[in-house]
Amino acid sequence: MKSIHFSILLLTSILLLSSCSTTDVFLVRHAEKVDDSRDPALTPDGLQRAKDLRDVLLHKGISDIYCSDYLRTRQTGQPLALALGKDMILYKPDTVLQLVPILQSLLGKRVLVVGHSNTTPALIKALSGVEIDIDHADYDNLFLVQIIRHPFGVQTRFMRSTFGAPTEEEHQDTEMKLH
Repeated sequence: MKSIHFSILLLTSILLLSSCSTTDVFLVRHAEKVDDSRDPALTPDGLQRAKDLRDVLLHKGISDIYCSDYLRTRQTGQPLALALGKDMILYKPDTVLQLVPILQSLLGKRVLVVGHSNTTPALIKALSGVEIDIDHADYDNLFLVQIIRHPFGVQTRFMRSTFGAPTEEEHQDTEMKLH
């Protein structure tokens, strides 16, 4: 009888532990662009920022890279995609909220989403409930939304950091340690 109770306890513990996972969604706005035309390329500073992003996330276990279907976002994600040997998954900016269920369904993954000054805040709010603004001249934000699943439900955690050369005043939000 003790072995049956022990087996049930062990099985229950395994099931509870297997239901625990954390999905890390890193989000950035595209790097500096050459102008305000419809589909501009990145500036030399923007290309360097894309390399800085690669250097920050290269060893973080990124499994997928989502980029809006614009040259500036593809160029921002490209150095990391090339370094990891991954294809970028393209989405249309006006359908960014369709990414929410996809990102929420990823269990234990780490992904990067490259967006825009309007789509990145919308996605952050949909995933975490946190409202942020990104200034038109601000390119150095690196956001992290963690989707934490445990036996008692799902919670999210939001963190903000910067990478590359500063473009705005230092942020007062929670800093994230990317070591």
